[in-house]
Amino acid sequence: MKTAPVPDSGTKPAALPQHKSHKRISWGWVICGAVALCLIGWYVWRRIHPPDNVGPLILGTVTKGNLLETITATGSVEAQTGAQINIGSQVTGRIKRLYGDVGSKVKANEVIAVLDLPDVTAAVSQAQSAYAGADSKLTQSGESLVLGKTQTNDAVAAAREALSVGQEAVKTAQANYKLQSVQTPTDIRKADAARLEAIAALATAQATNEQTILGAKLNIQTAQEAVDQAQASLVLNQATFNRYTDLYKQGMLAPMMVDQARQARDLSQSQVRAAQQQLELMKQKVDADLKTASQAVIQAQKAVDSAIAALEAAKAEEYTTRARLADVANAVATAKEAAANLQLAIGNLETNAVNQQNIVQAADSKNQALDQVTINKALFDKTILRTPIAGTIISLTAQQGDTVAAGLAAPTLATVTDLTRLEVEAYVDETDIGKVRIGQLATVTVDAFPGKTWTGRVAKSASGSTIQVGVITYDVSISITNSDLHLRPDMTANIIIQTGSLKNVLIVPAIAIQQTLKGSFVKVAKKTNGQTTISLIPVKTGGTDGVNIQIVSGLTEGEQIVLAGGQKATTAPAATSSPLSGGGSGGR
Repeated sequence: MKTAPVPDSGTKPAALPQHKSHKRISWGWVICGAVALCLIGWYVWRRIHPPDNVGPLILGTVTKGNLLETITATGSVEAQTGAQINIGSQVTGRIKRLYGDVGSKVKANEVIAVLDLPDVTAAVSQAQSAYAGADSKLTQSGESLVLGKTQTNDAVAAAREALSVGQEAVKTAQANYKLQSVQTPTDIRKADAARLEAIAALATAQATNEQTILGAKLNIQTAQEAVDQAQASLVLNQATFNRYTDLYKQGMLAPMMVDQARQARDLSQSQVRAAQQQLELMKQKVDADLKTASQAVIQAQKAVDSAIAALEAAKAEEYTTRARLADVANAVATAKEAAANLQLAIGNLETNAVNQQNIVQAADSKNQALDQVTINKALFDKTILRTPIAGTIISLTAQQGDTVAAGLAAPTLATVTDLTRLEVEAYVDETDIGKVRIGQLATVTVDAFPGKTWTGRVAKSASGSTIQVGVITYDVSISITNSDLHLRPDMTANIIIQTGSLKNVLIVPAIAIQQTLKGSFVKVAKKTNGQTTISLIPVKTGGTDGVNIQIVSGLTEGEQIVLAGGQKATTAPAATSSPLSGGGSGGR
């Protein structure tokens, strides 16, 4: 809009008011136009940049990772089987002495308490006195018998031993005689046969010696003839060489003929030396063969002499046979004498029969007294209460001076627990018990020690169920080590059992999962043209470790999900049904 020109000094005064009114109207339109333009600009900007329909968000990302599957349960600390003992009294009496208090550590078989029972003590003393009297009577009755019985028994034993020795001597003498009577003819035959073999061997050695001598002469003669023949050839070839040499000097013979004659002469010389060496070797061999053959003749002659001596020794065994027969007769006579002495000693045993009966009666009395002592001592032992295991006294139901009354069941006086042998009884929900296996790793915490964790393994799993606050559970025992003795029986425990592991799977924080009657859902955040939209996506979940959870289907790696904050999610796309319409798959 153009501005009106300012009038000059020549303008009429009457016209001034009209010009002022026209100027006010022009500025009003300017202001209205500016406001209109602002409104149009704001409308266009809002169309291009729509407002975000969500509030502050806490987002997360769908990632891949490893997941350690766990289940959680509650339970209590319990003593292992045999690690907790209730100590009671089988007799009624007053506690004379109490040797422990709650929290005291005791060793196995250590005395916990002693009851005061004067009647039992007196009965033990009376039984012991009766036993001592029976034992003394038995000793007195036996002493009169011991000496005579010992002598008689010694005599019987000596007679039995002598008879046994005599009978063995008879058997030995008879066996020696029988063996000698058979062995002597056999030895004579063997010795005579050996003599004949030795004579035959001597004849063979002599014949071999003669053949060796004849062969030696023949071999030496043959070798000597070979030497003579070689020397004759050498003489002939030497003469031929000398003649050829003269003819060659006269120019009547070719050099080749001289060379051939020289070679023939040299060959003859070599043959002469070889024949002479062979002759010497033959002489050495002949000497060795002659010595061997002569030595064989000497050895054969010695063998003949030894065989003749052995034959004479075998013939001399006939005297040994007669001596063996005499030994048999002597052994038989000795055995008869020993048998007579044994009968005499046995006859003396009959005098001990009457005294022996007295010993039997005294022994019966002693045994009866001993049985009574044993009974009374067993009753007295019941007045001493001991702990069969080592551990800690965790409760006392009576104090020193109290009277313990025993009925059909022994009343509990003290409870001893071995605090190093504890376990955790976990109450596992029936939906999780199928994942529990013996040996799985478990962690245990108790409220009494925040931040401290015990590690153990699944040791037992009960087949029968229990009901905890209307929920069916199964008892699972976790073995733990309580070396620091912090854990105590009946403490409430929180248990995490590792049931498996998943590798390289899609995971999201567990807080991102929304459970409805239609299944499991996750809010997925997407930004398009600067606007953030949230979609409720149905998912199928898998294992969890309590912090993260596996996504089996419904999401892809890298998607942004809502962990907390923001407005209510928009309706899911047409391809994905709303949680209120029954779409999607359930979780665990």
